[in-house]
Amino acid sequence: YDGLTKFGPVIYNNDNKNPINDFQIFSIEKSIQTIFMIKYDFNKRKYYLIPNINNPKEIHDFNTFIKLEKDLPIKQKYNISLGKANFSVEQINNYSLELKLYLDNGEIELYLFDTKKNLITIGRSKTCDIILPSLEYSRIHTSIYYNKKDQTWYIKDGIGDKKSMNGTWLFINFPWEISYNTKMRIGKNLLELNLI
Repeated sequence: YDGLTKFGPVIYNNDNKNPINDFQIFSIEKSIQTIFMIKYDFNKRKYYLIPNINNPKEIHDFNTFIKLEKDLPIKQKYNISLGKANFSVEQINNYSLELKLYLDNGEIELYLFDTKKNLITIGRSKTCDIILPSLEYSRIHTSIYYNKKDQTWYIKDGIGDKKSMNGTWLFINFPWEISYNTKMRIGKNLLELNLI
């Protein structure tokens, strides 16, 4: 009725009668009150996923990721997960793109691209611009391309019509509009949200 549904562990208000969360989705430490919320915007008539980012260090193991199902314009700095490989990507200006790859050993590899190369590929193939030598990644797992018409870089799962095996996951630290078949990952838990 208030347009807000909370997901998290079973914990109660001070009166010990009313639960804080509407749905329990995992057994976790009770120091984390709410993992995420779904909010209905009555004016826009849309649902939004709202991650709990009040204390990111506290909920590190329960960060919220959305599986990329369509091409995403890079309008801000995004953090992407491909499984063990993580990277941030940001459009510097109308033509340049910065990509930081975070390696398991704690090192960071920095890549700068401009529109002279309008397609960037990430995966295990030796032809990729960024090679991830592990069978957990698709030959071309993720691609980034430049659209001259709107002068924007886009990121997508796979390449062309071919999707990756394990998906390209966007870290959500901002409200995300829920569409049909929105797939989300929190820790090792997978959920699918559908509008009916």
